[in-house]
Amino acid sequence: LGITAYAAEQKGSITIHEAGGVSVEGKTFLAYKVLDLNLVGEGYVYTVPEALKDFYADYFELNEALGDFDYQVTQKIAALTGDDLFAFASGVLAAAKEANIAPASVTGQRGDTSVKFTDLPLGYYVVEDTAETTPVSALVLTSTKPNVEVNIKAELPIVDKKIIEEQDRVETNNAAVGDVVSYEVTSKVPDMTGYTKYYFVLKDT
Repeated sequence: LGITAYAAEQKGSITIHEAGGVSVEGKTFLAYKVLDLNLVGEGYVYTVPEALKDFYADYFELNEALGDFDYQVTQKIAALTGDDLFAFASGVLAAAKEANIAPASVTGQRGDTSVKFTDLPLGYYVVEDTAETTPVSALVLTSTKPNVEVNIKAELPIVDKKIIEEQDRVETNNAAVGDVVSYEVTSKVPDMTGYTKYYFVLKDT
């Protein structure tokens, strides 16, 4: 979350590219600003929006009345990685919606391979794919890096195959050669928003 002084009116952008066979066509993305970036003297500081102060205090177990609350929040966020960062992004996304923070919006059109948010005030953003209602990414737009590019979260289908034994679903059994064995195959079809036709084929080898 490092920052450098720059023109107060500077704006940024977020570009989301298709990835892993997942298109942006027909998808709507929302960008919620969950930390503000304000010019103070000759530099910038992150500040917590008033509407999200209670969320940050509860999530990071901080006391707003003790110390520099804004600084403590930014340090906590900067330390997050992996699953912890995703959990935070999911939590603050829900909090931003509950607080009625107005997001920026962009929708992929036919033939698009990417979508772009433009003219965004600098700050810390969480971007949502509305078809998935989960965070695409948590992003920082700073004076030194105002324009950020990310790939859409591509989720490949996972197939789970189990043997049916009466009411149970098991991995193995004691069937002999020539026995008829029944299987149950389950999978999650990937989000196909924006497609007019698609094929979902399972091949058992």
